[in-house]
Amino acid sequence: MLDKENLSKLIPDGLKETREALLSKAEESTQQLKDYFSNLGSSLNDGAKEKAIQYSNELIQLAPLIEDVGYRTTGISISIALPPSINFHFENFKEISAEKRNEIIQQHADKELFGVIVKALVTADEFQSKLNLGNFKLGSIDLGIGLPPSVNILLVPKT
Repeated sequence: MLDKENLSKLIPDGLKETREALLSKAEESTQQLKDYFSNLGSSLNDGAKEKAIQYSNELIQLAPLIEDVGYRTTGISISIALPPSINFHFENFKEISAEKRNEIIQQHADKELFGVIVKALVTADEFQSKLNLGNFKLGSIDLGIGLPPSVNILLVPKT
């Protein structure tokens, strides 16, 4: 790790004044960046954090309905970062006909996020089914709630 002591060793003694000035500037810049991102995280990100928490709580409550359409939540990963994100990991554990799936979505039309999540899961599942997976199989479909939202497919070796 390059800290002040290690950086000091890299600059020759003949440039002692320059070395001290450079190290002082580097330390000052580092502190300014820390302060900036610390302030940014506490002000600008409050809205993003609250939205991520709201969507995550809603998605957790939707887990039983999502299972009704054939996808089980296998885990939740939370990233406390700028911006925060929460990843839900799903597996397709049973096949449901498109008609039955649409019927369930229509029954819960008041839960807008439910329809969006199911469509994302089905789209990802259909995408991976068109891949020539060889010695791999679908491990999980991961939905990221954050900025930007994401859908990832994890392929794992067949056992």
